[in-house]
Amino acid sequence: MSRAMSHKKSRVNRSSISIAEEHYRAGRFTEAESLYRTVLEKQPENVKAIQGLAAVWYHRGRTEEALSLFQRAIALDPDSRVADRQLGRLLEQRSDLAGAAICYHRAVRLRPSDSSAQIDLARVLAEQGQIQEAIEHYRRAVELGPDGAWNHIALGNALLRNGANDDALASYQQALGVSPDLAEAHSNLGEALRRQGRLPEAVAACQRAVALKPELAEAHNNLGNALREQDKREQAILHYEQALHLNPGWPEVHNNFAIALQEQGRSAEAIMHYERALFLKPNLAEAHQNLGSALAQSGRIEDAIAALRHALTLKPDYPEALIQLAHLNGEICDWRHRESEEAQVLDLNCRYPGLVPPFNLLTQQSTPDEQLLCARQWSRKIAHGRSPALSHKRSHSPGKIRLGYLSADFRDHPVAYAITETIERHDRTRFEVFGYSYGPNDGSVLRRRLESAFDRFVDLQAAGNDEAAHQIHADEVNVLIDLTGYTRLARPRILVSRPAPIQVNYLGFIGTMGADFIDYILVDPFVAPPSQQSFYSEKFVQLTGGWWPGELCWEIAQEVRPRTAYGLSPNAFVFCCFNTSYKITPLMFDVWMRLLQAVPDSVLWLANAGSAVQANLRRETAQRGVSPERLVFAPHEPMADYLARHQHADLFLDTLPYNAVGTAYHALLGGLPVLTCAGETFPARTAGAMLTTAGLSELITPTIEEYECLALRLAREPDLLASLRRKLARTQSGAKLFRVERSVQELESAFQRMWENWLRGEPPKPFSVTADGFLP
Repeated sequence: MSRAMSHKKSRVNRSSISIAEEHYRAGRFTEAESLYRTVLEKQPENVKAIQGLAAVWYHRGRTEEALSLFQRAIALDPDSRVADRQLGRLLEQRSDLAGAAICYHRAVRLRPSDSSAQIDLARVLAEQGQIQEAIEHYRRAVELGPDGAWNHIALGNALLRNGANDDALASYQQALGVSPDLAEAHSNLGEALRRQGRLPEAVAACQRAVALKPELAEAHNNLGNALREQDKREQAILHYEQALHLNPGWPEVHNNFAIALQEQGRSAEAIMHYERALFLKPNLAEAHQNLGSALAQSGRIEDAIAALRHALTLKPDYPEALIQLAHLNGEICDWRHRESEEAQVLDLNCRYPGLVPPFNLLTQQSTPDEQLLCARQWSRKIAHGRSPALSHKRSHSPGKIRLGYLSADFRDHPVAYAITETIERHDRTRFEVFGYSYGPNDGSVLRRRLESAFDRFVDLQAAGNDEAAHQIHADEVNVLIDLTGYTRLARPRILVSRPAPIQVNYLGFIGTMGADFIDYILVDPFVAPPSQQSFYSEKFVQLTGGWWPGELCWEIAQEVRPRTAYGLSPNAFVFCCFNTSYKITPLMFDVWMRLLQAVPDSVLWLANAGSAVQANLRRETAQRGVSPERLVFAPHEPMADYLARHQHADLFLDTLPYNAVGTAYHALLGGLPVLTCAGETFPARTAGAMLTTAGLSELITPTIEEYECLALRLAREPDLLASLRRKLARTQSGAKLFRVERSVQELESAFQRMWENWLRGEPPKPFSVTADGFLP
């Protein structure tokens, strides 16, 4: 062939390929395919035609043929600048990340100054979990293309994923420097600010993104996350719903939406969205873990444990799942891995500050030092990025002291049982009493009674934390008493900005909150001796008449169901413990089983906590050589019948390291002696504190060995036990434990002293009070 003819043929081929490319870009794939085939019939090794035909086949869904053609193109031209990237994209979409990475590495080598090649490689490295190497390539892309806002966003996303929140924030700000109205940059900036705890700024950034691009699902999701962390759950839910309207198949949003629903107590709806998230993305470990939490909240403990175990198969070192699984195993008395689980929780508390909920640590073996560390770390996490503290004027006007009680539990709940009469009996000539509720309204008689008991009752459930704090501040509350602490549904962030000049931890959480925004904790000389002040961030206020207030005036049923109705034989010696199941530990159960072996015809009467608890405890009983039939489980009953049934028991056996609280009070009220072993921590001393104020301190033992010996002695010496019953009956009417007016007077003396100290400008310091006033 002459040179003129060869040149003409090449020109024709280039013209055909150019026309084919125009057809391809216009979506005319049939015409493009025809031209590429024509070229290849004449030039089977024309790399551009091979790449073009591969692209057409890929768009037509013929991925296997496309893959083969891209590989052929690279084999013919190892320096191809097109096929490597196209093949990489195809392999990436087929989840062949290793193959895609090889292609992108080749693209980076061939085109070292191409920022898009760096982005491709960084993206697939990140998907493979090689996040540090991915960040290096994202940084290179930014160096090569500093005017590309998306390059900065891609780097920011990788940094955010790696926990480098400050650097991510800087990347998003650089993106906005290039493109100030880029909604995605505002949205991601909001997420970085949220992770820094700068919630008002996060909300503002995400709101800007939504305003710029209302159809951006990511912006609605990020805004929902920031609002939820402000406890503005109803607003958050609206944005999650909008994000799902825009992108119904986004599993992470279903997960986030479910969290907000769960925090509102809407567990059934939350479970539905967690399950939807897992249908869309079965390997989403976070959704399995959160599903476990929602199932547990709904009482489906065994299903919850299964969900958590699934999360751990996907992510074996998942700390949140490990912590929650340990707690739930405790709830159902599955002790097969108890020691290792407790050790693991303590280890995680050190390795991941602010991750272990303080309440979880109270329920397992832990020292006062460990509990303080846990609470301090938790409070720092809560206070991170806090709003500025609100200011308060020191007014010496002779007006009433304004008390504010803040709680999630103004409903049919043990805290409400304990505090209602105190609120009703406050001296209104000296105090105004406000109630601030952020928990659910259960519509109960007790809820209505509480609403009437306060001088003003404010429902803050729908208010965000800052909004709630400003409401309390606007009401000029002098002393704010937190009745929830770190228990379920708690919102301690309301207290972070100090809506009241004096803030107090009382009743709901039996331990230190470890927070610099809480000034005092109300205790008594037994439950928290002065020698333990160093284990509390709050200053002790010792209520010398007792820490537990007089509860509601409960009615006790006059007609008691016979023993046989409860499965108790008429002549059996009945040891009982109606404590919550998570308080029962292997150490205490060992003692109880030895008692059953030593006392013929004795039984152990426990609260019915479900089939899993019964099965596990019966198994543990048999393993200790005791017949499982000697365990008897009491049904759930109305309060009057529950109190009356204590007459059928002979001795209440308390638990350690978490004592009975309300159940100890109810047992003593029902005339049943309570035997306890006092430990070092607050929850290990609550029953002892009640026995002290009930005048029965001889039932407090300092060691497990003495606890066991005394229990055995009482079971074998009926006269001694009968004398304790008579003593309890004689002292009930006059015992400090049951005198509501005593607890009210001591609380009022404490609040007055706090207020007077603050007016004098004195920092919080420990002090003691009696019903008659202050002690030096």
